Amino acid sequence: MNPAMNARICFTVLFACSLLAAARARAMEHISVPRELPTEIEDVGEIQEAPQIPGLGGSKFHVSVSTRAEYTSNSALSGSRSSSDVIFFPTIEANYTTGLGHGFGFNLDAAIESGLFASHDDRSFIGYDLEATVDWKVNPNAPRVFIGAEPYRYDSYDRGGLITEAIGAVAGVDWGRKFQNGRSFFFAGYAFENYFSDPSIDNRGAHRAVVGVSHQLSTKLLAEVYYQFQYTDYHDVGRCDARNAACFSLLYQLDRHAYVVLSEAYVDNNSSQADASYQAANSSLSFYWQF
Repeated sequence: MNPAMNARICFTVLFACSLLAAARARAMEHISVPRELPTEIEDVGEIQEAPQIPGLGGSKFHVSVSTRAEYTSNSALSGSRSSSDVIFFPTIEANYTTGLGHGFGFNLDAAIESGLFASHDDRSFIGYDLEATVDWKVNPNAPRVFIGAEPYRYDSYDRGGLITEAIGAVAGVDWGRKFQNGRSFFFAGYAFENYFSDPSIDNRGAHRAVVGVSHQLSTKLLAEVYYQFQYTDYHDVGRCDARNAACFSLLYQLDRHAYVVLSEAYVDNNSSQADASYQAANSSLSFYWQF
């Protein structure tokens, strides 16, 4: 298997465990329920994540441009009422990665993303996210331990003002192992995140675990399936959520820099506040260009 395919197999840990996925759902969470209620974490539209391909072109710095069209059965993220919609997610992301020696590494990721709702246009938003992470591995086959910080802000197109902003701290561990002569890749991870937010009703801590597998179907086609569980405790409002999510994705490489991803996902969120319990099914088609 060539180095490029090895890189695509190895991106799955970042794909499934990326901290950026949580940030990109927050604007939808706040828009989707009344402002007086705390909001859901990482739900509609945020099961899949843009491919993060280590070492693409041998560069420590890369920029990606992506767009995603997604159908969701429950854009309101509340109860079982019908609120299906199509949402578009144009995104620009820049990433810098470097080794620090002795098994340590540093990653800096910045992103600007919009969420444009076809029907519920009052929920459309623009978001800004910055993530800095330091990680460590005792050897190349050992689990990766990481800590990081993440400030973010999301503004509403409809109201023209702040939806939510916060700074978060995260710590966790992930690990992966190739098998079937390198054509398949098993991965698992755990992270704890704590966010200090405005509005303060969204101050929260979250435990997240993920497990999954990817498989190289052909030279340019990769399949992935994973399950994620998240438990969230909202510090100021006496609310706790238990969230289960399952996703299946197909990634096709068009050329060295361009990728297409087709994903299907299902989310089941059980909350101690009845209005925040819901289910959602999502289908999406994404295009990524990275250099």
